Amino acid sequence: VVSGECDRAPGSAPTAIELFLHSQIAQGSAPRRGATQSELLAAETRLRIKVPDDVAALYQIANGTALCDDSIITFWSVDEFQPVDTSGMSDLVGEGRRWIVFADHLVQSHLLVFECSEQVRLRTAPIFRLNEDQICVADSLEAFLLLYVEVGDQIIYHPVDCRRSVSGL
Repeated sequence: VVSGECDRAPGSAPTAIELFLHSQIAQGSAPRRGATQSELLAAETRLRIKVPDDVAALYQIANGTALCDDSIITFWSVDEFQPVDTSGMSDLVGEGRRWIVFADHLVQSHLLVFECSEQVRLRTAPIFRLNEDQICVADSLEAFLLLYVEVGDQIIYHPVDCRRSVSGL
């Protein structure tokens, strides 16, 4: 849904995905058409993972965003998802844990990754920033999207401060 509209009961509050898509459109970064079930399955097969429910929900509505200027995070399409090489990243290594790059900021200066599993489909995925370190920026994709709408790219540079300043997250 390129317009950023989702099926929602009249009068109900917009979802994190809707708020995010509207902010992307307002900033000139048009969302791509949603990924099909076949495209999501192809990504899962290629990467040998189960895409978490919250990530799949976003990508079924918008399969990434158009490349834009420096101040906007570029969300990759499902066919661009890449696994993270976790050698030397002890914080991210664990039995059955996989990390997938799904977005970047400043032409891959900062990569955003979600946690997933090879066998079990997670309901929500923690979101991490990778560059010279690994920092958890949000406990779920929904929390990340809400923070991103609220504080923009500051979530990349000051994730702990941003999480403290936005109530309820």
